[in-house]
Amino acid sequence: MMTESADQCGSTGINRREVLRRFVVGTVGVVVLPLRSFGADTFGLPSSRDARQNPPRRRIDGHPKVTGSKLYAADFRSADMPGWPARTSHAMLLRARDVTHVFAGVDLSELEHPLLPDRTVLAEDVAAAKLRVPAFHAGDLLCRVGQAPAYLGQPLALLIWDDFAAFAVARARLRGRAGVIRHGAVVSREPRMPYGGMRYVRIAGPTADSDDVYSAARDGWTVPARYRLVQSPERAPDAPSFVAEWEPPNIAGSASARASYYGQQIRKLLDEPDPDLLVIEQTFHTPPNDPVFLEPESGLAWHDASRRTLELVVGTQSPDESASSVAELVGRPAAISE
Repeated sequence: MMTESADQCGSTGINRREVLRRFVVGTVGVVVLPLRSFGADTFGLPSSRDARQNPPRRRIDGHPKVTGSKLYAADFRSADMPGWPARTSHAMLLRARDVTHVFAGVDLSELEHPLLPDRTVLAEDVAAAKLRVPAFHAGDLLCRVGQAPAYLGQPLALLIWDDFAAFAVARARLRGRAGVIRHGAVVSREPRMPYGGMRYVRIAGPTADSDDVYSAARDGWTVPARYRLVQSPERAPDAPSFVAEWEPPNIAGSASARASYYGQQIRKLLDEPDPDLLVIEQTFHTPPNDPVFLEPESGLAWHDASRRTLELVVGTQSPDESASSVAELVGRPAAISE
């Protein structure tokens, strides 16, 4: 992935057959390329032509892994990238472990001078750099000093080391230490709008081979029409919360309206079961699940000021979304697609 000024987009010498995505956001042009475009020999990856003529018969990372030279299929350093600097800086992200107190800053007194990070990035630095969060992730990238974290795990600070040895020792010293994050006054938690919700409704057809009358997989996921702030006496009289309001039921309406209609029919059937139906009522608990990337959530980035180009090497399941998010972070608000 490469981002660069719009007037340079046509002068990179990129093979157009290798381009996965290319567009412009404000004055930032974005080009998405598969990793092999940077040189198959460098990474041991087959070129596009070789991959078509001779499909790989084994994992590309198999031999390096069993011989101990690589841990992951995409275990790269800047020295692996053609034209990049030889040294890779490493970063450690500090996350919130307490949302009941104000974030008051970072305490790195555990580290002697040689182990201190070369750069500590706080929310104020992100704001000064004019970086913006894409609309889907609306909110601060990092929690600001003087505010309480919005949620457990919210990023608080990014520590960057230019020397890997110092980074490795410092990370071991800081990991798990509660005193690294300074806390201020206790805060009362105001109710927050939910990040989102979905409703899954399915009405099967009359037989096992019939199409569904309605299903989320076929008709689309249903999200609340709005959220309403209400009191929650069952939790605490003074603890308001947001309640989802769904589209009014309508069998001939939108997918959301039909979901409400069929959901209403299911609820009625459960509340007033037919004597001929066997209804089993049980409470189930399932563990939380996160998407599993199975690779480190990390990447490489190099800003070449002389070429006004930012190059990124990242693993992603959605190249288009990743590219547009990067453009939104560093570009101007106006967007034009090519």
